[in-house]
Amino acid sequence: MRMRPRRTSLAIHNLLHQPARTIVSILGIAFAVLLMFMQLGFLGSVGDTATLVYEHTPGQIVVRSREYLSVYNPRSLDAEVLNRLITLPSVTAVRPLDLTVASWQHPTSGAYLAVAMMGVDVDSPALDLDELAEQRSLLRRPEFILMDRASRNDFGPANGIQFGAEDVGRSTAINFRRVQIAGTFQLGTGLAANGAALTSRAGFARLARNDSSRVSMVFVDLASGISVDEGRRAIQEKLSQGGGTLAHADVLSLQQAQEIERRHWYLEKPVGVIFWIGVALAVVVGGVICYMVLSADVVAHLPEYATLKAIGYSNAYLGRTLLTQATLLAMAALPLATLAALGLYRVTSALSGLPIRMTWQWILLVSVLTLVMCGVAGMLTLRKLSKAEPASLF
Repeated sequence: MRMRPRRTSLAIHNLLHQPARTIVSILGIAFAVLLMFMQLGFLGSVGDTATLVYEHTPGQIVVRSREYLSVYNPRSLDAEVLNRLITLPSVTAVRPLDLTVASWQHPTSGAYLAVAMMGVDVDSPALDLDELAEQRSLLRRPEFILMDRASRNDFGPANGIQFGAEDVGRSTAINFRRVQIAGTFQLGTGLAANGAALTSRAGFARLARNDSSRVSMVFVDLASGISVDEGRRAIQEKLSQGGGTLAHADVLSLQQAQEIERRHWYLEKPVGVIFWIGVALAVVVGGVICYMVLSADVVAHLPEYATLKAIGYSNAYLGRTLLTQATLLAMAALPLATLAALGLYRVTSALSGLPIRMTWQWILLVSVLTLVMCGVAGMLTLRKLSKAEPASLF
């Protein structure tokens, strides 16, 4: 049986023909891919920090105002919601939580900074933190607060680095009212504020509003055997029966609240839009680099491509070769950029205090964008390949 001659893999040979140029090309594309990873990493940290509160609550249902904007700008509900929900047989606990962004005074310099402030019910805290459980009795005095150790050193810890035991007993002011640091906890901060403080609901009313008949959000614990959907329907029906503003409150599962919060920061807040624009610019930069690499290669080898056409190689085959070359460049750049991004994520997280992490979703998205980016560059380069005509050899 006669064997068909095996065609030479022109794409691989083109890349290996000038290894120095190929390495530079891969590094250029990897740089653009790294930019994508960094923009998406920062975007992911925005979503992660925005949902920290939701990730540290024992409840399964969130009840909040229809006018809710974001976790630290939640508007408020009538506190009567607490009395209504606790009577439901499907509910075992209701946990109020107050949140806002307040003005923190540096203990020594007197400078003012934005601090995320939270108020919890001392007997039924909405945050599931071991340190809070151990220290919640300290918060029975409304002037006492707990300070998040993740707060930036701009807020004035005694050691200049991080709030700790040496800060217990120190006094400062929040919203121009005196407070005393009674302890610390660890939750994490975000882009809304670089520091966080925790107090009781009475302390929150004293510092943020004089009206204790309002509550920012309510987290609901469901009885055993009650599904989230059943609980939501029962709560919504109960609030509707009472009429008034509570009839229009949003009743969401914890997962729904997290998804809405992420979408708000990803698509509606300027910071999220900026990072998406950064991803788009990185794709454009990578596409331009890939186009320049492929275009230069085609121009440099026009006589060779013309010869291949003259001996019978079709335009379709040469076009597939060029697109294969673009794909190989993308596949070589991806692992390099991924490793570099992992290192930069770790360094940036340590320096900024923001939780930047690599996810499979980001890897998949960047892989698709990189292949599309290089594929489009390859298709645009096909126009130059059409100039390789056998007649030009004579």
